[in-house]
Amino acid sequence: SYGGMLAAWFRMKYPGLVDGAIAASAPIWGGPMLRPAVDGSAAQLSNAARPVGGAAPACAPNLKAAFVLLHDVAKTSAGRQLLSENMGLCEPLQSEHNASVLLSYLQDPLFNLAEGSYPFPSNYITYATFNGTLAQLPPWPVKQLCEKLAGDFGVSIRGDEASVKFHVDAGPISVAVDWDKAAGNGYSLDDLKTQKGALRLLQAVAEAVQVWYNVTGGQKCVNWRTPPPTRMGSSSPLAPKMSAAMPELPTPASKGANVCTAGKSALNIGLAWGALCCNSGINLVTTAAHGLGRDLFWPPNLPRRNFSLAEVVHGSMSFCGSYGSQGFYGLPSRPDEWGKWMDVAYGGKHIAGHSNIFFSNGELDPWTPAGVPAPGPTESLPSELIALGGHHLDLFFSTAADPESVRRVRASELAHIARWIDGGRASRAASAESAASMLEFV
Repeated sequence: SYGGMLAAWFRMKYPGLVDGAIAASAPIWGGPMLRPAVDGSAAQLSNAARPVGGAAPACAPNLKAAFVLLHDVAKTSAGRQLLSENMGLCEPLQSEHNASVLLSYLQDPLFNLAEGSYPFPSNYITYATFNGTLAQLPPWPVKQLCEKLAGDFGVSIRGDEASVKFHVDAGPISVAVDWDKAAGNGYSLDDLKTQKGALRLLQAVAEAVQVWYNVTGGQKCVNWRTPPPTRMGSSSPLAPKMSAAMPELPTPASKGANVCTAGKSALNIGLAWGALCCNSGINLVTTAAHGLGRDLFWPPNLPRRNFSLAEVVHGSMSFCGSYGSQGFYGLPSRPDEWGKWMDVAYGGKHIAGHSNIFFSNGELDPWTPAGVPAPGPTESLPSELIALGGHHLDLFFSTAADPESVRRVRASELAHIARWIDGGRASRAASAESAASMLEFV
């Protein structure tokens, strides 16, 4: 994670001070200057809901189909009432906007659940995103979510999913999708009630995401107005925008004075990380898009198929401007949205001249597309992909449930550390001997 980024950069800048670095799940290649896929995180996290992540084959298709059906059924007030009753909502849907909020509610946790896909119960992710809760996610939480979506609901997808031009069918019900538009075939509410599978699928999705929302066990209904989970790292719809994480702050006591005037209660982890991103120009755009055809999401969050990277990057760090107006000062007046400073400072992808950095990434981790891919740039800059791995699984303590892939990667890391230390000692001994010889000569 960010610690892995710092470890890699520290070794690059100060090779005389450290013999090597383990850069686990370090997204150092996620900036705009390196042209990564802007839907990389969405595509990667979808692995957790597919057989490659141990999930049922029907899970990812059922999720995508459910998102389309929800959007279409919610176009009418009668449809929204039917959804409210069948999905166990705490509060009924009153508008299409409400339905859009519900759709985001169902999709928002998937990033964190995939990131927290570990073979053991863990509160590593929940502690950071639920204001310090100690409630634990279960082992392989996306796999558990998928258990409710493993069956045949009589719902299927046909067409070109890669181009986001397909149909969702459920008996007499059919919804045609063309990018971000969806149109039903004129089906009735009676069709929905008779076919039943579509409504059962939507109910199952609402229940499935409670593996995240009801992690504490206190929820009695689906509270779709729950704020999105805090996710640090970018300005993405998947990793919610920092502006969404910014609390309501009091008006500064004295505007214009370069002194922080907001109270301590205004500080939180999302605000702090956002300030760091603004100051350093960290804009990990691999999380910027979803629904483009490579993942389980719908609708696309970009307005058209032929988008440019410049369109995605422009305005993606606009939240940086809100700090000064709310009593926090010292950040750049214009954020480095393209991460040009980072690219110059650390060389972008031109790192082959460095050595003794071991990169690792998890097959289920949304941050993996922003990392250095296997096998690595050079023999002294190796990279390994951990099958069934969540976010820096290799840095956790060993357990009996660990997949073989992480055992192998940890063993390789230990071997590299040993070589780095031996090499560093030998180099320092040689330098000391050379210095002693020079002193004798003098």
